[in-house]
Amino acid sequence: MVILAGVIEIAVSIGLVFGLMTRIAAVGGVAYLFFATLWGHHFSAGYVWVLPNGGWEFSAIWMAVIFAFALTGGSKISVDTLMQKIVPKGIQWAFR
Repeated sequence: MVILAGVIEIAVSIGLVFGLMTRIAAVGGVAYLFFATLWGHHFSAGYVWVLPNGGWEFSAIWMAVIFAFALTGGSKISVDTLMQKIVPKGIQWAFR
């Protein structure tokens, strides 16, 4: 499970940093953070993240920030913009 979490974190990081499939990476990142917070029992710990068991608001802030990438997509200098010229029209939705 830890290896899977690491792979997801690296994939989301690469997607957001380089703008590679930005929206898909952002949705995956939000889902990952939500389930990590849920399965880590942070919702039951309360609001304050500095408690020994942690809270949920720190991950909620990151979910909101990453969700903004899902809404806006990559910028003009992202890999997504370059890939729109190369990939077939059938899968261009992934690079917007």
